[in-house]
Amino acid sequence: MTKNEKELRDNGYEVIVGNQLKNFKLAFTIDDDREVNFLIKSNKLGIFNFRAFINIAMLLSKSERAREVRSLVLDIVIDTINKRTGGNTKYINQCDEDFVFNLLNNKDYHKEMVLALRDCVALGNIKYILYNDKVYRSVFKEDADEYRKVLKLSNEDDERHTMYSEVLDLIASYEASFADELRKESSQLGRKLTQAETDALYTKFEHQRLWVPLVNKARSKMASRDLCFRDALHANLTEYIGAVPIQERSSSTVSPFLVTKS
Repeated sequence: MTKNEKELRDNGYEVIVGNQLKNFKLAFTIDDDREVNFLIKSNKLGIFNFRAFINIAMLLSKSERAREVRSLVLDIVIDTINKRTGGNTKYINQCDEDFVFNLLNNKDYHKEMVLALRDCVALGNIKYILYNDKVYRSVFKEDADEYRKVLKLSNEDDERHTMYSEVLDLIASYEASFADELRKESSQLGRKLTQAETDALYTKFEHQRLWVPLVNKARSKMASRDLCFRDALHANLTEYIGAVPIQERSSSTVSPFLVTKS
């Protein structure tokens, strides 16, 4: 864990001591609860938030014991997600084991594009919304507002929390790759790009043939599952609607996804 300490700390892991630990003990110590009262003798304590806890699972893979612990962590994560969703189809995607990893990675790749736009494009803050929407339209033919309307999301909902793993993967690929293209072009020109230059660069970028099979697969899964499980029709993706595999369906539209992994 030592070699990954910076990564874990960046994701929310923290070692508490002194008054911070004292206050933590006061908040969590319960009479006659042995699982909690071990804190009394501790002079420092490592604590994890949900993101850092998932990060631990991502790092465990090199031995049989590590894989067992990884499986246990995933059990806890998936069970927590199931309880949070409460059978709400809006978050049915989160019961996919891959979702927790993909969302975590997606945030990092999104940050890469945000920083590249900041450093390489001579345009105001509107550029972050503008090119975020361009990526969305490339992947599923809707900008953020259109997507939110289809799924009837509230202002408090983060649209990426409702996306399927494959869609998150593809968005991450677009954002990380476009960030590289921005930095390369800006470096060659020796200045920031204008909006017209950035638009032209993105158009050329999104039409690379390598995206075609990946985009088609993501669109098909999104259009079909949202119609089947969420009763949500993406009008721009109707041509991609297909049958959802029988093992993913049941008499209840939610139950196949709300079973804790064993």
